[in-house]
Amino acid sequence: MSIARPGARFVARAVALAAAGCAVAGAAAAARAPAGRVVRVERPVATTVAVPAGTFEMGVSDDDAATAYAVCGYLHGESEDALALCAVYRDMLLHMLARDVTLDAFRIDRLEVTVGEYRACVAASGCAIDPLIAGDERHVASDDLPLVNVTWDEAEAFCAWRGGRLPTEAEWERAARGDDGRRWPWGNTDRHDDFNHGQLPPDVMVELRDADDRARGRLYLHADPDDSDGHAYAAPVGSYLWDEGPYGTHDQAGNVAEWVVDEVVLEGYDDLPSVNPVRRGSYGGAVARVVRGGSWRDPPTFALPSLRVAVNLLVLRGDQRHPHIGFRCAYDAVEPAAATAAAAN
Repeated sequence: MSIARPGARFVARAVALAAAGCAVAGAAAAARAPAGRVVRVERPVATTVAVPAGTFEMGVSDDDAATAYAVCGYLHGESEDALALCAVYRDMLLHMLARDVTLDAFRIDRLEVTVGEYRACVAASGCAIDPLIAGDERHVASDDLPLVNVTWDEAEAFCAWRGGRLPTEAEWERAARGDDGRRWPWGNTDRHDDFNHGQLPPDVMVELRDADDRARGRLYLHADPDDSDGHAYAAPVGSYLWDEGPYGTHDQAGNVAEWVVDEVVLEGYDDLPSVNPVRRGSYGGAVARVVRGGSWRDPPTFALPSLRVAVNLLVLRGDQRHPHIGFRCAYDAVEPAAATAAAAN
C-alpha cells in the first residue's frame, strides 16, 4: 500500500502553525523570566602575573633614603648599638641609590604564598612542616593568611616544588614599581590607610624607652602593630584593593615582608651588573638574606618597594624564623605546569 505525500499547501500550513506555537511558548517563557537579567561568566584570576623584559629604575631616591635614615633613628632608639645600626643603614642606602637595570621577562606570584598552599606542599611531602608549627597559632589560623615563620631555605624548597624559585631583589622591585619610577605599587601618593603596616611608638614612649635603652644598652628592633589600617597582624592575602602593583601583584607594600634570593652586603648594588643583577652569595640561608616590602611589624616608610629595612643586616639571616616574613615565588617567562595544576585544584 502506498502512502500519499502531503501537498505543498499542507506542508506550508503545518510549518506556520509550528512556528506560531514556538512563538507563543517563547513569549510565555520570557514572561516568566526576570526582566533585564544578565548572566555573568567570571574567568578565574591567574595565580601569576607576567612581567615583560625591559629596563627600569631600581633603587632609592635621595629623599627617601634620608627619610628612612631618620625613621631608623626614631624607631631603634639611642643606645650605642642603635646608633651604630642606623649609621651602617645610612651607608648601605648610599650604595642603593637609583640606577637603570635591565631584566629578562619573568612571572611572579600575584599573591604571597598562603598557609593553605604550604599545607598542600607538606601533604605532598614536598615541604617541611616546621613553619606550620613553629610560631603563634594565630599566624596559621586560616588558610588564606600569608605563610610566616618560614626560613629562606624552606621558601626556596616550596618554590622549587611549585616549579619556580625565589625572585631576585631586582625582579621583586620591578614587579612592585613597573617602568615609570613610581614610589609605591599603586603610584606616587602615600596611602597609609590602604596597606597593612606597623606604627612608630608615641613620642612619650620613645623618650622613656631611649632613657632605658641608653642605660641598658638595649636595641629596639620593631615597630608596634597598628590596627588602624584594618589589621593589627597579617591580613588574608589580597585584602587591600589599593595595594596592587602595575602588573597585578598585591601586598608588595606591607602585610608581610618577603624573602628574595639576594644576600645582604654593606656594598648594596656596587659591583653588580646592570643586566639581570643578583647577589647569590653563599648557598643556603645561614647568611643575611634580603627581605623586601615591609610588614605589619614595620613603620609605613619601610614598606617602600625601593627600600630594605634597617635590621636586614642585623637579625634577618636566612636560617631564622620571623612572624612577619613570608615570600612569593617567581618563574621563568612561561607559567609552569605545576602552578597551573595547583590553581585548578
